[in-house]
Amino acid sequence: MNPPPPQGGDLPPARVRLPRPWLTILLIVAILVVFALQLASGQSAMDPTAQELLASGGNLGPLTFGGEPWRLVSSMFLHGGALHLGLNLVCLWSGGALAERLYGRAGLAAIYVVAGLGGGLASALTHANTVSVGASGAIFGVFGAVGAYVIAHRARIDPAAYSAQLKNLAVFVGINVALGMSQPQIDMSAHVGGLLIGFGLGLGFELGGRSSFARRAVLTGVALATIGGLVIAVPTPAPPGGRAAELFEEFDRLEARSVARYAELSAANASGAQGDPAVATAIETELIAPADALRLQLLGATDIPSRLEAVQLALERVVHARIALWRQLVLALRGNPDEAALQRLGEQVQAAIRRADQELTKLR
Repeated sequence: MNPPPPQGGDLPPARVRLPRPWLTILLIVAILVVFALQLASGQSAMDPTAQELLASGGNLGPLTFGGEPWRLVSSMFLHGGALHLGLNLVCLWSGGALAERLYGRAGLAAIYVVAGLGGGLASALTHANTVSVGASGAIFGVFGAVGAYVIAHRARIDPAAYSAQLKNLAVFVGINVALGMSQPQIDMSAHVGGLLIGFGLGLGFELGGRSSFARRAVLTGVALATIGGLVIAVPTPAPPGGRAAELFEEFDRLEARSVARYAELSAANASGAQGDPAVATAIETELIAPADALRLQLLGATDIPSRLEAVQLALERVVHARIALWRQLVLALRGNPDEAALQRLGEQVQAAIRRADQELTKLR
């Protein structure tokens, strides 16, 4: 005898053949495509830098509130490495598939988008000078909505299923809170913000144990309008203050210009005669000279707040390592190649960048 179909808000029995969660699958595919684009752009598969994530559309308070609110959307699909991606996709598949059965595709879409945007907003408000990425806020919102559904339909759900669902939710939240407390790079504000928004929205959707399309549409519209209003109303956060702000902004500008110009010069040298002295001269005048000037400013700045001194030193080491690499390259272009030295100096540049990212992460 076949089991009876689920009634109303009941959780589907385990033996019922369920439809495929196509929206959840589509979200996973979209996130994987974006990660593939990150790798194609040259980002590390395990540890992309904050600057790379920002260039790809990462969420940063001064930019998000300063005329680039689209970063709340783009950052939901970016991830800071394969481990970050894998953990989020496992959670999305588990929670998204269940939420899609409970709320339908339109309901899951509304919860995912609103919680993701709200979590990103919470991150930009509480960690204004930290680049944040990831679907975590949206995924926490999905689990919060599942919890709201279970509570709203408690009277219609089998007690064993009710207890099991609450236990699963408690384990999910507990593990992620523990991870967030132990790992400083994990943004708990996005997690908590997404969880609360998803729970509140899900509870509103299922008010009184009954769902209404009109109520869902109104609540979703109000939530999106509230998030949009906050993005407009919140003053643009200032970068770390005083002289530090100027130096850190100049570092960002110099990095962007130098990386782009170095790529151009490398292409020019590859297409012409090896050891082109004109390229060597361009590296000296267009890359080394301005970088050396900034390095001296970083070393000579005395009015940097104490909490930013480690960042100041880490950025100076990045510039110093780049200058050493470029000078060795100039020697190579002028007829004195040393491949081992170039490789060693390139590794030192990458190590300096990783250390700078670690110091920026500590500002959370």
